[in-house]
Amino acid sequence: RFLADDIQNADIAVINQETVLGGTHYPYTGYPCFNSPLEIGDAERKVGFDVILHANNHITDYGIEGLMLTLDYWEQFPEVTVLGIRRTQEEYDDIKVIEKNGIKIAMLNYTYAINGATVHAPNIVNRIDTAKISIDIEKAKSMEPDAIIAFMHWGVEYMSEPDISQKKLADWLFNKGVTHI
Repeated sequence: RFLADDIQNADIAVINQETVLGGTHYPYTGYPCFNSPLEIGDAERKVGFDVILHANNHITDYGIEGLMLTLDYWEQFPEVTVLGIRRTQEEYDDIKVIEKNGIKIAMLNYTYAINGATVHAPNIVNRIDTAKISIDIEKAKSMEPDAIIAFMHWGVEYMSEPDISQKKLADWLFNKGVTHI
């Protein structure tokens, strides 16, 4: 309730949802494997989030089934843009562009890991892979956006500063054409 006005007044409100929306299919759990009630998604929508980031290390905490349940939930709400996870190769290759107030923004989302899950998830979760990211950036540029934002789920737990690999990747992203990270 303390942030609701800020979120609702934002032109585009983005949140990293670092949990599976498995609802009652699994017990509600916290660290190290996260599952949340569907009401979490309801609250995110109600408060006004427009973009949900799902390329993160917890998206496969309940395997592919948990990821697919999360997609099942969001597919009911086409007004919400979900980044970082997909069902099909076609969706995996798709670049999301949001236009607001006459400004076109291409949005990309990638994660460093999926917590060592044994889930084989190529083309389902956007992982930090410079070959894939390079292709996505070129596709984004071809759409002639005003900005390209890369939402990177990266870092070292409990570290408040980027490490050398993050700095190098950030430089690479900017050199390729990303305008914001």
